[in-house]
Amino acid sequence: MALSQSQKKPEDTASIAIVSVGHFNEAYPNTYYKVRLLQDHYQERAISLIYPLGTDATTSGLRNLKIAVMLRYLFNNLRAFWKLLRSKPQTVYICYPGVVLAFLCSFIPGKKRPKLFIDAFISLYDTIVLDRKLVEQSSPLAKLLFCLERRAYRTCEKIIVDTEINMQYTARLFDLAPEQCEYINLTIPPLKTSIPFEASTQTSTCLFIGTFVPLQGIATIAEAARLLKARSDIRFRIIGDGQDGELLANLISKHQLENISWERAWQPTEVLQQEIAAATLCLGIFGDSDKADRVWPFKNYLYMASGKAIITGNTSCAQAIQQNYPESIFQTSTPSSGETLAAVIEQVLDADNMTETLAGNALKYFENKLSHSNALKKLTQTLDSVPT
Repeated sequence: MALSQSQKKPEDTASIAIVSVGHFNEAYPNTYYKVRLLQDHYQERAISLIYPLGTDATTSGLRNLKIAVMLRYLFNNLRAFWKLLRSKPQTVYICYPGVVLAFLCSFIPGKKRPKLFIDAFISLYDTIVLDRKLVEQSSPLAKLLFCLERRAYRTCEKIIVDTEINMQYTARLFDLAPEQCEYINLTIPPLKTSIPFEASTQTSTCLFIGTFVPLQGIATIAEAARLLKARSDIRFRIIGDGQDGELLANLISKHQLENISWERAWQPTEVLQQEIAAATLCLGIFGDSDKADRVWPFKNYLYMASGKAIITGNTSCAQAIQQNYPESIFQTSTPSSGETLAAVIEQVLDADNMTETLAGNALKYFENKLSHSNALKKLTQTLDSVPT
């Protein structure tokens, strides 16, 4: 029998604000699908505050457009903050990138402040200062960014990241209590169907999809392709572009890597799924940076959901995923070693039934551990774990 409003427990009727200030469409699936899942779960309890940026300045060369989008982002944070002050929800889930809004909320007096939960998928300070080194770590700007982000996180009940290794790192970096951090898997676009493995009798295709930031290790893949030039039965398919795009172009030209076909334009998810379906083996990340050691990239989710064999860097994150699972989910290679990657590719492709076995195990792991239902269950348990 349904409970009347007076019979319901306080936690059953407490409102929860779901806030997204940033890109909000299927091209940004972790935010888009988590919001949709939470809206469906909480229904009338949910207060949806969605402030999309609209034009994507990251793909534009116009400096004034980037400035305009940044100003809009800051303005939308102020709008969201004002709306939170007026709507007075008991709980607030702030989607990535939410540091600015959480920082603003830190100025609400403690007794009046709602319970804040932030998706800290990518740390601004870590990315800008420590990983890409765009700002000197000792500079006033770096110190300001660190203080702003730490204050934002310390205001929140929970800081949510995507992997266990990243969770531990975030707690250490910002001097947070370990219990204040949580990890929940990313959400990807729902695929129409898992892709059954179909072995090619002639040529094996090794597929790499990526944005070409350094942690991807594109030079390592090019080196593996160079070492495997004599193998006419192995070819490389690369999709993407970015910071290291010219590096790859130079390596292809220098070593005459005719065994690489490269589509530089980013493709829709539907096209990526078709490319994955045509591949024999999918390649993850092979950088040796601290950040590469902590992440499990979006493309690896796509590979696993599609039921494909994977080779990725032997990182702490990969080890943490594999250690509690009895079967091999993927194969690993030493980061930044093209020689090792070439050897592992040959090992996987030449062994009897190894690609089929890895493909089946990857799909099984995704369905059991990384699906939308798993993300929703853990996220709602986290949001409901703190009394309002």
